[in-house]
Amino acid sequence: MKKFASAALIALWVVPALWPASAAAQAIPVGSMFRSDPSHTGCYDSPPIPEVKAQLWRFTARHKILSSPAIGDGLLFVGADDKMLYAIDIRAGMARWQFETRGKIESSPAVADHVVYFGSEDKHLYASIPAPASRSGGSRRAAT
Repeated sequence: MKKFASAALIALWVVPALWPASAAAQAIPVGSMFRSDPSHTGCYDSPPIPEVKAQLWRFTARHKILSSPAIGDGLLFVGADDKMLYAIDIRAGMARWQFETRGKIESSPAVADHVVYFGSEDKHLYASIPAPASRSGGSRRAAT
């Protein structure tokens, strides 16, 4: 019985590694997610960032920001330890809206099809529909 259990555990560990990546994962464009690709290699197929000559704007949250930002629909989304997800206008650097959870937001948000996905230390995963960048405030929806 012990040999069978050991073989089953090895099969569960080795066999998925031999399967090819799913069609959905293969269809994701390189550079459209954190660390570039589904394997999170961090290798990008683009030229390096040119020298930064000037700071365009600075945004200060009430508490520290540990998450990496995500950009979509003219907004930059970032979570903070003040339990807020901020939607910041990428041109002006001003918060258009914010969404409060019951826990710190240290995970990096993801944006797909006009929806922002992020996790919170309140043990919930949120999906939020942002207001357009051209409006101040506006409709937003989060579900757990």
